[in-house]
Amino acid sequence: MELIFIPFQDEYCFENDGILTREYAMLNLLLSAGCELGMVVNKPRTVLDAKVIKRDMRNFPDGSVEAEVLAALDGVVPVNPKRLFSLRQVTSKRAWWVDAYLDALDDMPRDLGDHVVYTNTPFSWKLVKVLKARGVRVVFDSMDNMMTYPHFWDCERAAAKEGYDELLSLADYSCANSQRTVDCFEEVFGKKVDLVKNGVFAPRKVDACEVEQVKEIAEAKKGYSKCAGFVGKFGLRIDHDFIGKLAKANPGSLFVFVGPELDGQCDAFNKVVASNANVLKLPALPSAYLYAVLDLFDMLMIPYSVGENENSGDPLKLYQYFMTDKPIACTPIREVGEYSDLILVSNDVDDWTRLLRCGSSGARDYSSVSGSIMWDERALALLSFIADK
Repeated sequence: MELIFIPFQDEYCFENDGILTREYAMLNLLLSAGCELGMVVNKPRTVLDAKVIKRDMRNFPDGSVEAEVLAALDGVVPVNPKRLFSLRQVTSKRAWWVDAYLDALDDMPRDLGDHVVYTNTPFSWKLVKVLKARGVRVVFDSMDNMMTYPHFWDCERAAAKEGYDELLSLADYSCANSQRTVDCFEEVFGKKVDLVKNGVFAPRKVDACEVEQVKEIAEAKKGYSKCAGFVGKFGLRIDHDFIGKLAKANPGSLFVFVGPELDGQCDAFNKVVASNANVLKLPALPSAYLYAVLDLFDMLMIPYSVGENENSGDPLKLYQYFMTDKPIACTPIREVGEYSDLILVSNDVDDWTRLLRCGSSGARDYSSVSGSIMWDERALALLSFIADK
């Protein structure tokens, strides 16, 4: 069965950043289940957001999952819906993708009876509807709930809602990455979908000696007694006020944040970084080196905002953290309560300070969950659907 792959984070993102987001983990799983990658449809772009791929092969070390995915992508010619300019892109941001994705049809055959399409973007629904009429089976994997994204415009959230409604009707198999999204889809659209939470692949050994983030953290932590780390995206969901208080309460500890900034969402966080010498922010890390960086920290942290800036998602980094023996501190976002016996769930600075100061004595045993959070276990229902077809 040939796979048509329509990712929200498109090939330009993966190849330039080297970060294995949920959709590329799913791609690896689908290929392992016997699908053959036939086509990748990237997101529509104009001159305003055109990108070129500047691949750095150091981001894809031999033996990594990332290298396996890259090899699969290299085997196909991507479909790139492009327009010189679109006024709707200016007035409605991502909502313009809904119609623009249809431009991809020029590069697609009319008979797709032996194909399956995987998409995790609600904005692709019009394209998927045409592909469905041409015979494809549809797998829809909801990455978060974009109807609730605080940084989206109203028109984007409305377009996402329409897309969810359509794709949930079109899909032969549907899943979502959090229980809140599963519940939302049943309440709003009357559709039951499988819960497929984020998962992890077993850590693989790679040579990280020359990775800049590794060298900078190793040097910076020499001046501090303890070092706590976060690896992930920076945006509105980061609780900058809590980070500032935590840094001031622990001047002898270093707090490291590694990851990409989300456009227009980091002003408050950057002020905290600038005003606290013991808060270090570093650029995005290719995910092949994630565990090499996590190994440098005494405590792993998820300082997310609680309330209106939460996303209806599933904290992948928590499951990645579970693959270490490090103590983990997380603010009480809704998705982590089931793990409160294993990690610290609190937004109290004193609680975080006590855990940080425990050092190596705060090491935890995560063997009770390490098996259940692996990707092949988490995505068992999806893989069973593929096997049946």
